[in-house]
Amino acid sequence: MKRSPKLLAASAIATVAFVGGAPIAAAKHNGHGKAVHRLVIKAAAGYLGLSRAELRAQGHGTSLAQLALAQRKSVEGLQQAMLAAVKAKLDKRVAAGKLSAEKEQAKLAKIQTRVAKLVSKIRP
Repeated sequence: MKRSPKLLAASAIATVAFVGGAPIAAAKHNGHGKAVHRLVIKAAAGYLGLSRAELRAQGHGTSLAQLALAQRKSVEGLQQAMLAAVKAKLDKRVAAGKLSAEKEQAKLAKIQTRVAKLVSKIRP
């Protein structure tokens, strides 16, 4: 069964993070989902030394973990770069009083698992 790129992108977004108490898939309607997805992909591309376009071009049939190893980078470092980007965004929400520190830590724990899955998933 072949999946459409839009469906895969939506599922990738939903697996990456939660923003402001709403899952990204639900937040997609107000623009947060795309912004967070771009943030995570930008962080991954930056860590790998690629532009987002280069990452997309090289990513077909491989996982982000495979791309990291091909770039002689660690998979753990890739995950940390992706998590750091999301954490920085959440930290800003905490500083602005829009999110409690407790909720931030809970979200980061969930995000860590989802990023690990995203990094190992082979993209079509």
